[in-house]
Parts: sequence; structure tokens; C-alpha cells
Amino acid sequence: MDYGLENTTSSSWITAIERPFMYDYLNGDEDTQFGVNIKHSGDNYGLMAQVATYEDKYESDDNNELYGYTLRAHWAPYLNGTDVIHLAANYHNSEADDERARARTRMGIRSDNDFRLTLGDVTVADKDNEWVLESGAQFGAFRAQAEYFQRQISGETAGGANSDVDISGYYGQVSYMFNGVRQYKAADGKWDKPDNMNGSWEIFARYESSTVDSDANAIPANLGIAGLVADDASKEFETKAMVLGVNYFVNPAVRVSLNYVDYEVDNLDTSSQVNGEDVQDDGKAIVGRLQYVF
Repeated sequence: MDYGLENTTSSSWITAIERPFMYDYLNGDEDTQFGVNIKHSGDNYGLMAQVATYEDKYESDDNNELYGYTLRAHWAPYLNGTDVIHLAANYHNSEADDERARARTRMGIRSDNDFRLTLGDVTVADKDNEWVLESGAQFGAFRAQAEYFQRQISGETAGGANSDVDISGYYGQVSYMFNGVRQYKAADGKWDKPDNMNGSWEIFARYESSTVDSDANAIPANLGIAGLVADDASKEFETKAMVLGVNYFVNPAVRVSLNYVDYEVDNLDTSSQVNGEDVQDDGKAIVGRLQYVF
């Protein structure tokens, strides 16, 4: 599903090992069961519209289907070979009808148990829409991009009390490639593999920040893990991360990546414990990947 700049780019050729965690908070890229997708592309632009049904993980007697619609428009006002300026906008509406909607994130780090922070949970949602703005530019070996999003969820708890979650955030990323240049697919509005993949290197830095404003009724008793609780139900959750990394393209089939992630989550109760360990509201990780493309 074409949705967002870094999300539209193939997972084989995204810059970091993990996409920006803002996509954890969004629904527009979900896999569909069936639907209709219409796309029109020109030399430097594209328009896409989709109406589709999704698998409903929270099926009930009153609701056994989940559908929504998605729009994306991209445009490259400047395009000269691999030099490009990219702009785009996306919109997704889940057409919520008593579905459950949550704000969850892995913060760019995957665990064996696939733990995710759950910072908002609307049990019976009647509104769930979101939009994303994209921008990117590449001149020679230097590339920069940024995206901004907002998502609004409103509804009720199982007991009928009002429950709302507002999420917004952005990231900014810069990269530089040695002995190669990222290709750009103008018809799809996305980055592609480097033009030279025999010994090329890429270094990058990315800063991410998102805010989850959940009212007291939408904050779960445990934030995805038993014992992990909010410090103050009247405050917002702030999730931030700095990601530094390097990619080495050995040849067209082999890529080696190493990422350093430094993250922070505001409004966690650090006086509580999980499995006998004190809760920390920040952390660091080093993640590596050896990739072989068939």
C-alpha cells in the first residue's frame, strides 16, 4: 500500500533497519482483504485512491467487517536524473464503527515477545482518521526528508464513557552515500535501491518525535506490559528517538546494516517495577542486520 514516503519505499531499500516509529501509530498501510485501488501516474506525479475491507481483529455480533478509504498524491516539482524534490500528502479514514483503536509503538526495536507500548486504547471507536505530509530532496549523494502526521481517535469505553486519543508527530532524516546515489521512482513517489551496489556506503541520522494525548479513560491500566503505568493521567506521552546508522551494499544481493537507537518516553511512572526491575523511561540499543535479496 503506497502510504507515506519511507513506508512506500520497499523494506529492502529503506534507509534504517526499521521505518520511523510514527508508522506504528498509523493505520493507512494495513493489508487489505479485498477492495478497489485506482492509480494514475505521470512523469513526475501520481494520484492514488483506494476503498477496501480489512480483517477485523475485534469482531463482534454487531460488527464483522472493517473497511476504510485511503488517498495519496505525490509530486516532484524538480526532477533531473537522480536529483529530485518530492512532496506528497496522504489521508486515511478507517470508517470506525464500534471498532477498537489503539496507539502503540515498538520505538523501532523488536523484542522476542514483540512487546509494544500501548499509550492509548479506545474500546468502542466511532471516529478514526489520519493524514501524513511528505517532503524529500536529493542532490548528488546528499538526501534529506521529513514527514509529519496527525491521527484522531474518538469513541467510548466499554462502559459508555467518552474516550479520545490525539496523536501527532514527525521525523527528520539526512543521509549521504559514498560511491553511489539513491534512485527515485517518480511514478510511485518513492526511493529505490542505489544506482551502484558494489561496495557503496551510506551513513544517516534521524530524529523522531511523537505526542500521544490520551484522556484518562483512554489510558490503559498497563501500558502494554504488566506493571508499566502512566505517571500522570492528565499529561501527554512524548516518544522520541535518535537513530544513527550505516549501510554497506556489498553487491546487488547483499546489504549489511548497523543502527544505534537512543530513545526516551515521557510520562512513565519510573517508581514502579516490571518483573522486579525498576522502570526506565529511556534506553539505548544497537541493532544489526545482514540482508540477502533473492
